[in-house]
Amino acid sequence: MSVAPGIKLTHNTWIDIGKDFGIVPFVLFIAVTAMHLFYLTVVVLRTSIERSKKYLLSVVIGGAIPLLAIEPVFTSDKTFVAYLFFVFGLVAQCYGSLKKAERMAITTKKSDAIQNAEEGATRFEVFV
Repeated sequence: MSVAPGIKLTHNTWIDIGKDFGIVPFVLFIAVTAMHLFYLTVVVLRTSIERSKKYLLSVVIGGAIPLLAIEPVFTSDKTFVAYLFFVFGLVAQCYGSLKKAERMAITTKKSDAIQNAEEGATRFEVFV
């Protein structure tokens, strides 16, 4: 399909980015998309945020990915891509919060274990 003389659309955002900007941006955009799909999967399956927010994130990204595969939105509608990256940022923030909470839980368990060990040592010293 030709939209203007000499300009051909590929009807796929990833391929269109590769055609227009080269292999490095193509690979980076695929990596960013895959990374945020992974983040979305982890957030939806492992967090305790409200179901409505999980559904909203899933529907927005789940609707955006097929649109990226059908239309070259990066070259035709940069506002859509900006909104998509905003939602990707929300998902990444949720994923980061989840990982931070998991690290804090592990640290808390370690500090509780150390505290229990110290209390046990103190109790042992009292008996000796």
